[in-house]
Amino acid sequence: MRLAIDLDGVVFNHMEGLNKTHGLHLEYEKEGFPYFFEKILGVEYPVVKGMFETINPDFVPLFPGVKDALRKLNNWHHIFFLTSKTPKMMEWTKKVLQREGLDIFPVMVSEQKHLENCYDKLVEDCGQTWVLCQQAHKDCVLIDRAWNRDFTHAPRYASLGKLADSGDV
Repeated sequence: MRLAIDLDGVVFNHMEGLNKTHGLHLEYEKEGFPYFFEKILGVEYPVVKGMFETINPDFVPLFPGVKDALRKLNNWHHIFFLTSKTPKMMEWTKKVLQREGLDIFPVMVSEQKHLENCYDKLVEDCGQTWVLCQQAHKDCVLIDRAWNRDFTHAPRYASLGKLADSGDV
């Protein structure tokens, strides 16, 4: 199976990197989805985008258990990362992947993940992407986050590790 895995919110705790880089105190589970930042911070989208593009890669940790989960999943599946990052965001992303030894997995960038034919299942944290995948008849599971709990019909897992241990992929 070709398993595409989103990076931010699934593999990376990008919020910690954002907070440390820019001196913020945003709570991951409460305010973690970028679409909320304009309202929370009282700034326009280009400012928020610029903040994400300038995250210091040294401040971006992996979620606990991610490396083990990827190792397990890689035993059974073709793993790659599928993200919608801008080229500037990819600069720090590549550094994090290299630092963590995850640069062995290919990275594909797409603004329309739900339309890609390169995967059999997508692991995502964005509920809207899950909806678009359903409409496009694509298999998608969510990693449980505060901002996607309204999508009650979506299969969800507490972490990438829980998904790897589940046997559902």
